[in-house]
Amino acid sequence: MPGGTRELAVNRVEQIHQLRAAALRAVERRAWKKALVCYQSLERLETTEGDWPRKAGEMCRKLHLVDQATVELTRARDLYTRDGNWLKAIAICRLILAIDPQDNRTQRKLNVLLFCQKSQMSSMTSRADARAFVTPPDRVDMASSDGGEWSANA
Repeated sequence: MPGGTRELAVNRVEQIHQLRAAALRAVERRAWKKALVCYQSLERLETTEGDWPRKAGEMCRKLHLVDQATVELTRARDLYTRDGNWLKAIAICRLILAIDPQDNRTQRKLNVLLFCQKSQMSSMTSRADARAFVTPPDRVDMASSDGGEWSANA
């Protein structure tokens, strides 16, 4: 079956495009249940994308499906965490805790994420401090016209 794999990939991309458009239309019409079904279908097609379970969780909240919202949002949090997207994972933890303030597991996860973010930011700051003193290109003079060496004006 020549081209079969390519056809499947094209069909998958087209299906994702159609589901995204249908979800947006459903949200515009406030058809939360339809949007939820679309976002859940998108999650099955793009299993590593955290935005789909997050949006499904938002739809569950609008439908007052509190337990299902927590499940969806927890999947989003885990995907964002796995991808190293600390800020989104932290925001999702806070959203889950707004729904269920007694969720000890999410509170622990939030504490870990905040620690990781702080550690990451401090290591980035250390590296940024080291790079902060690199002379900007407009302050560099070429020492020789043959492009051999350059020096910074001090």
